Amino acid sequence: MSDRLPSEPFSEPSKDEIPPLFSTLGGQDGAASIDLYLSSDEMSLWGTFHPATKADGRLLTYAEVAEALGNLHFTGFLERAIQEAIFLCNTEKRIVRHVLIAQGRLPKGTRPAYLKLEPQLYAHHFPSEKIAVDFKEYSPFIIVKKGELLARAYPAREGTPGVTVLGKEIPAGKKEVKLLKPGTHTIFVRGKVYAGLAGRFVLEGDVFDVSNTLEIKEGIDYSTGHVIFPGNISISGIVQSEFKLVSGGSITVKDTLDASEVICKVDLTCHGGIIGKKPGIVRVGHQLVSLFVENAQVEVLGTVQIHKAVLHAKIFCNGSFQAPEAKLVSSFLMCKGSAVLGQLGNEHGSSHVVIGKDFVVHRRLEQLREQYKTEEEHLFQLKSRLDPAQGGRFVDYEKQIRDRLAELVEEMNQFTENLFNPEPVTLTVLGEIHPGSLIEMGYAQYPVVSLMKTKLFRLSDDKKTILAEKADKSKEPD
Repeated sequence: MSDRLPSEPFSEPSKDEIPPLFSTLGGQDGAASIDLYLSSDEMSLWGTFHPATKADGRLLTYAEVAEALGNLHFTGFLERAIQEAIFLCNTEKRIVRHVLIAQGRLPKGTRPAYLKLEPQLYAHHFPSEKIAVDFKEYSPFIIVKKGELLARAYPAREGTPGVTVLGKEIPAGKKEVKLLKPGTHTIFVRGKVYAGLAGRFVLEGDVFDVSNTLEIKEGIDYSTGHVIFPGNISISGIVQSEFKLVSGGSITVKDTLDASEVICKVDLTCHGGIIGKKPGIVRVGHQLVSLFVENAQVEVLGTVQIHKAVLHAKIFCNGSFQAPEAKLVSSFLMCKGSAVLGQLGNEHGSSHVVIGKDFVVHRRLEQLREQYKTEEEHLFQLKSRLDPAQGGRFVDYEKQIRDRLAELVEEMNQFTENLFNPEPVTLTVLGEIHPGSLIEMGYAQYPVVSLMKTKLFRLSDDKKTILAEKADKSKEPD
C-alpha cells in the first residue's frame, strides 16, 4: 500500500481537537484509504478509514496498514482499534472517523520516597448531586478517629524515558512531589501513618497532624454547621441557636451560648452566659462555669458555678452549686451537694430548690415508676378481657406481668437507697428569700411564706423537718 500527501491541510469542524491531516494511506484506483492525523506533541495518531469507492477497489488489511505505518516510522500501534476500524470499514462500507490508532508512552520521572494522604482527607463535605440538604449537617472540619489511616508511604522510583509515536525518546526527568511529614500525634507503622488520637486533621505547610483542640474564631453558624468533636473546643464568637455542640473534652465559649443541644464530656465554661433555645438542653460531665443561665435545662454531673443569675431555668447538679452573688428566679434547682445562693426568688417569681438528691437516680426512679404504672394497666386490661375461668392462658399472662412488677419493685428499692446524699448538706442564701419559694431536703419540705434574709437551711437529725438558721457570711466560699 503506497502513501500520498494531501494538497492542503484538512480538519473536520465537528472534531476541533483532531489536528490537521498529516498523510493519507492508499486510495489509488478506488481503493480503500486511511487519513492520518498526528497531534502536535507527536504522542497520538488518529485515523479516518474510508471504504473503497469502486466495486473492485482494494480493501484494507491490517498487515498492509501496519507495514505502511512502519514505513512512515510510526510506533505504538493500537492493534485492536485498527482491526476493528478495518472490519467496520470493509463490511459496512462506511467511513469510520477519528480512531486512535497509535499512542506514545509518557515518561516517568525519577521520584523520591514520599507520603501520600488518604483520599478522604481531600474529599469535599457537600454532595455533588443537586438535592435539598440541611447545611447544618455539613462541617468544614475534617475529624478523624484514633487509629484512622492518614497516609501511605511510597518508595523511591527510578525514572523511565517516554517515546513518541514517531519513535523519538522523551527524557525521564524528575517528578516533583510534595514531601509531607507526620506530626507528633501520628503513628508510623509499616509504611502507613495512623492518627495517634481522635481529633481534627490539620495540614500546615509540609506537616500533617491531629489536634485534640478545635478553635473556632467566628462562632458557630451555617459556615461551621453542627460541631461534633472528640477533643476540646474553644469558641470566640457567638454560638447561634439550632446548632448542636458536642465535645468529648471541654468547651470554652467566650461569648453568649445560644444552647439548643450542648453535650460536653468534661468542663463547660461560658464567659457570656447560656440562653436556652428550643430544645435548650445542656449536659456537662464534670464542671459548669457560666455568667448566667436563662431558659435552659442544664444537667451537670459535677459542680456548678454561676456568677449573676439563673432565670426561668432548670438545673440538675450532682456536685455542689456555687452562686453566692447570683439570683435564682422562677427556676428549679436539684443539687446533690450543698448550695450557696445570693438570692432565692423575687417579687415577680418564686423558685423550687431540692438539696441532697441525686438527679440521675431520681430520673431513673421516675422511669421505673412509669414502667410499673404501664405494667399495672396491662394487668387490669388482661383481667377485663380474659375470663379467669379460661385457666392456663390467663394464669400464664398474669404470672408474666406480676413477675415483671416484682422485678420493677426490687429495682426501685435498690435505686431508692442511693437517692439521697449520705453526707449532710445545706442550702445557704446570703441575700433575700422571697415568699412562694419551696425548699426540699430528703422527704421534708420548707415552704417560704414570708420574706427572709441570710439563712442556712439544713435537715434535722431525725430527717423529718428542715431547720432555718442565721447564715454566717464570713464562711462564704471564695
